[in-house]
Amino acid sequence: MKSVLFLLIICLLWIYSFYHHFIAESSATTMIAFVGLQHSQLFVSTFDGYGDLWAFGHRRRKSLKIRFEKKGTQFDFFQKSNYQHMLVVQELVHIPMMFDSKVLIQYKRGNDTVATLWPRTALGHSEEWLDKNYEQIYIA
Repeated sequence: MKSVLFLLIICLLWIYSFYHHFIAESSATTMIAFVGLQHSQLFVSTFDGYGDLWAFGHRRRKSLKIRFEKKGTQFDFFQKSNYQHMLVVQELVHIPMMFDSKVLIQYKRGNDTVATLWPRTALGHSEEWLDKNYEQIYIA
C-alpha cells in the first residue's frame, strides 16, 4: 500500500513538472535581449519580471531565469517567436517600459543608446520607415 501511494505521488509530481515546463510556457509578451558587456547575472537582477530574459553573446551559465544564445541572433529569435515586443539592452540601467507603442523606441542616456524597444510591427518595415517612426526617451 505504501509503495502504491509513493508511486502515485511520484507520478503526480512528474505530471506537474511536465505541464509546468512544456505545456504552460511563459505568457510573457516581451523578450528582453541583453547584448551588453556587463555580467549576465546583473542583467537578471535588473530586468527580472519585465519579460523573458535572453543573453546574446555571453558565456553560458547555470541559470533558470535566462536563456543564452549566439551573439547577433536576437532578431532571428524574435521573428520566430510569439513575442509582441523585444527590448534590446546594451547597458544595464533602469528603463521605463512603454509596451503599448507601435513605433521603435530608443532609450538614451546622454548621447548613447542604452536600449531599444522593437514592436513586432516594426520588423517588416524599411529603414526609411524606421527613421521616421521612432521615439527617443532620455533617462538619467
